[in-house]
Amino acid sequence: MPVDNENVRVLDQRAATERAERHAQTIGQAIGLGTASMRMDAGPMPYGPDEDIEHLPDGGYQPYQIALAGGIHDVPSDQLEPAVLRARERLRQAGWKIGRLLPATNGRSSTQLTGGTPEDGFGFSIEALHDLSRLVISVVSPPYRHAPSASPRAG
Repeated sequence: MPVDNENVRVLDQRAATERAERHAQTIGQAIGLGTASMRMDAGPMPYGPDEDIEHLPDGGYQPYQIALAGGIHDVPSDQLEPAVLRARERLRQAGWKIGRLLPATNGRSSTQLTGGTPEDGFGFSIEALHDLSRLVISVVSPPYRHAPSASPRAG
């Protein structure tokens, strides 16, 4: 499906990354296991089909979106699913949209929760990897465009 660049919001890449990081911290707090051991990595990626991506002279592209991945390692196995369920309730109470909960049943080795933030369109996933004793957190922004005079690397 083609990207309608005229209706994609303009937001500085640094500001979009900071939003993704704030959302990940909120998720970490909702999980309730402490965020000190949470490792995160965020960066831009192209949004949409290749034919709709504009490659900029400085190596950036638009539209873009911010993808953040992080996790909490060495979580005792008996705390994984309760952490996901706790996050579901706390995020719902905070006004986040809860999408889907897939429990670790029928041969699945993970429990997954998805949803989003209604106010700014970010999506998230929390996955409890039972066989690895790890929680994986992903946050993805909606598509954005750089301001016409701004460089994606500026800031």
